[in-house]
Amino acid sequence: MAIELLRQADDVGLARVSLNFAMFRSVFERGDRLGAGPVLRMWRTTLGFLSRWWQIESLYRANAKYRPIWEPRFVLFRKSGELPRIALAAGRAEGFVATPGLPALFRRRSRAA
Repeated sequence: MAIELLRQADDVGLARVSLNFAMFRSVFERGDRLGAGPVLRMWRTTLGFLSRWWQIESLYRANAKYRPIWEPRFVLFRKSGELPRIALAAGRAEGFVATPGLPALFRRRSRAA
């Protein structure tokens, strides 16, 4: 997908592409500061806890070493009822949520010859 986007960059008026993506960067950046509010600190602690399983904080810290120009990203939606479906799709796209497979009972077993 990224290569095809680069191939069509001139056609769609694309001037620059970033493959750098770190979710919740502002939470990690502002949550460590002195004077951060209780909600921000709680959000920072929650994301730090989730980073044990998903590389949220470590991705931010690895990217921060190279001092990139951080660009905010936004999610647009019509109704708040769409948010769970959007969050699931984004989680799947980023690799945080795995698509369930067939139960082991239905999988074919390979036979040793």
